[in-house]
Amino acid sequence: MKQFLEKIDSLISKHRWIVVFLCAIPFFNDGYTPVRIIPDWIMDYFKILVFAVLLVLMIIRKKRVSPLFISLSAFEMWWLITTIINYSVGDSEMYHKLICDIVNALVMGLIVEYFKDDPKSLLSGLMLSLELAIYPELLTVILDYPGARYYILGYYSTAILWILPAFAVSSLYILINKKYVRGLLMIVACFALNIMLWCATMIVSLLGQVGLFLLGLVLMKFGKTKNIKLSLGLFVLLAILGNLFVLFVYTGGSFPLIDTFIEKVLRRSTTFTERTVIWEEAIRMVKEKPIIGHGFRPVVYAKNSFADSYIHSHNQLLQRLNATGIIGLIMF
Repeated sequence: MKQFLEKIDSLISKHRWIVVFLCAIPFFNDGYTPVRIIPDWIMDYFKILVFAVLLVLMIIRKKRVSPLFISLSAFEMWWLITTIINYSVGDSEMYHKLICDIVNALVMGLIVEYFKDDPKSLLSGLMLSLELAIYPELLTVILDYPGARYYILGYYSTAILWILPAFAVSSLYILINKKYVRGLLMIVACFALNIMLWCATMIVSLLGQVGLFLLGLVLMKFGKTKNIKLSLGLFVLLAILGNLFVLFVYTGGSFPLIDTFIEKVLRRSTTFTERTVIWEEAIRMVKEKPIIGHGFRPVVYAKNSFADSYIHSHNQLLQRLNATGIIGLIMF
C-alpha cells in the first residue's frame, strides 16, 4: 500500500500543474459550460473527494500547513458553530450546502498549501482553469445573442465572479514565470469584459484590478524585503477603509463631490444599483446579533426593483459580519 501511494505521489509530482487544474475545475469554474452539464449533487461529492485526496497527499508528503490555512480553518469552523447556534441541526439540506461551502474554501486553501513550494505549477494550472472560464465568456459577450443575455457559450456570473481572480493570477503568472504574452492576453480579456458588461460589480472589480496592479509594481520594486509587509498592509487597510466608506457613508449620508463624479463621469446611481437598500437592512440585522451573527447565509429582506430578498449582503465584509458576527469578522 505504501509503495502504491508513493507511485501516485511520484506521478503527481511530475505533472503538478495538471493536478491543480483538475482540482480547480469544480471550485474556480462552477459556471463554465463543460461543468454545468453535470448535476450539482455530483459536483458536491466531487468537491469532497478532491478535499479528501489533497488531505491524504498532504499527510503522505508530511507537509505542514501555514498559519494562514489554520486561520482559514478556524474561521470556517466558527461559521459552522454559529450556524448550529442559530439553526436546527435537523435542516439537512441547509447543512449540506454549508458543508459544501466550507469544503470549497478549505480545498482552495489546500491547493495553495500543497503547491506553495512550486508557484509556477500552481499558476500554470490556475491559468488554464481560468482561461476556460474567461475566454468563452468574452466570445459570448462579443456575439451578444439577442435575448440570451450572454448565455450561449459561457455563463454570465462567471465574468462577474472570476474577472478579479483571473487578473490576479495572470499578473502573478507574468511576475513569476516571466511569460508576458499569455498573461497579458488574460489581462486584456478581463478589461474587455469589464468595459462591455460595466455593471456596479464590474466597477468595484476594476478598482480592485488597479489596486492589484499597483501592488505588483511595489513588490517588483522592493523585492523580498520587509517593505512587502508594509505594502500589503497598506493595500489591505485601503480595501477595508473603502468598504467602510461605501457602507456607512452611503447608507446614512452623501458627499456632493463624489456624487457628481459617480453620476456625471461614471454615469451610475449613487445608490450603487440600489445596493444601499440591501446594506441598510443588513446593517440592521448585524445590530440584532453583533457578536455571533446569524449563521449560514443570512436572508436580507430588502425590497427594491430587483428582488424582495437576498442571501448575500452584496459586500464581503458586511456579509461576514452578518453571518459570523464580530468574532468571525476578526478571523476573516
